[in-house]
Amino acid sequence: MRGQHQTSAMALATKIAALRATLTATQRKFVDDPHSYKIACAGRRGGKSYMVAAYMLIECLLVPNTPCLYLGLTRDSAKAAVWPIFLEMLDKLDIAHEARPSALTLTFPNGSSITLFGGDTPNARNRLRGRRFRLIGADETGFFTGLDGLIHALLPMLADLKGTLIMTSSPGETLSGLFYEAYQGSKKAE
Repeated sequence: MRGQHQTSAMALATKIAALRATLTATQRKFVDDPHSYKIACAGRRGGKSYMVAAYMLIECLLVPNTPCLYLGLTRDSAKAAVWPIFLEMLDKLDIAHEARPSALTLTFPNGSSITLFGGDTPNARNRLRGRRFRLIGADETGFFTGLDGLIHALLPMLADLKGTLIMTSSPGETLSGLFYEAYQGSKKAE
């Protein structure tokens, strides 16, 4: 039995290394950053959604019972942005999982899971209330309306597991709002 466990651990390490190898050096630096709040601002087609998807898969494989939330602008945009990316990564690396397209959830044999959700959902904050996550990736946050209230509602969901909040976006339409202010603050902190 011990040999099987070592082989399984080696296979898992190989899959994680393969996932990490698909990221650029800048993306790996972002994933490896130990901070609890992370911001990425890049142009369209800059690899933000791909990076968040890979980050979530790595966390789910590394830490059993890891719940992750991918938050898109809408449910449809979340599905269009990352669902195919997740499925391609999982199939390419032959990672065991159960995909439920109707619920936009992925579950793994180690108890980890990824849920895709739309931030524009009426009463989104309350629909997520009581849940907990180790990693929340809010994508295209520069375009969210009501982002402040949603993010403030999400923060307690990270507390139990000492989780990480990621906010990514291409530059928003206006130079204001929570994402813009947080991004400007992170630039000053560098």
